[in-house]
Amino acid sequence: MHTSPGPSSRLTICFAIIAIIGVAIGSAAAQYPEKAIEFVIPFGAGGGADIEGRLLAKEMSKLLKVPVVAVNKPGAGGAVTYT
Repeated sequence: MHTSPGPSSRLTICFAIIAIIGVAIGSAAAQYPEKAIEFVIPFGAGGGADIEGRLLAKEMSKLLKVPVVAVNKPGAGGAVTYT
């Protein structure tokens, strides 16, 4: 025997659909990224990794159409960039 969902089940389903639509609209309105992307270079300025990192940041900025800033953070054997 097949029974149809009761009024409380229908109401729950309607609220769930409205909540999902509300979340989707809210997330669609947010602009990403809100600030420049920080491209971390794990070595000091002036070396080969610095030059390559700055070239990559420049190309990423063109491709993504958002500002990408290259930042040197030397030390800890490059572990700073792992986090």
